[in-house]
Amino acid sequence: MATFLYARLHNFNAVCQSMAGEELTEFVNEARRVLTESVAKLGGEIAQRRPDSVLAIFSNAPDCAKPDHAQRGLHAAILSVSETVHLA
Repeated sequence: MATFLYARLHNFNAVCQSMAGEELTEFVNEARRVLTESVAKLGGEIAQRRPDSVLAIFSNAPDCAKPDHAQRGLHAAILSVSETVHLA
């Protein structure tokens, strides 16, 4: 059993088109950090990453007495939303 998390930044392309040079590079790097850091903090694995989105998997070992993959996935989603609001 596993929990999947898909997070995507809305209006990412429109924001990127309004920037150039170092500002654009910095924004894209910060957006990637926001999307991946919460997954890493909560023990998930990145299955696919794009500049504006991330697909992550949260799982437990088969012999885990109390699976917590769903809880970790939900907490990562909440953390991602909070970090994205700060980025905006």
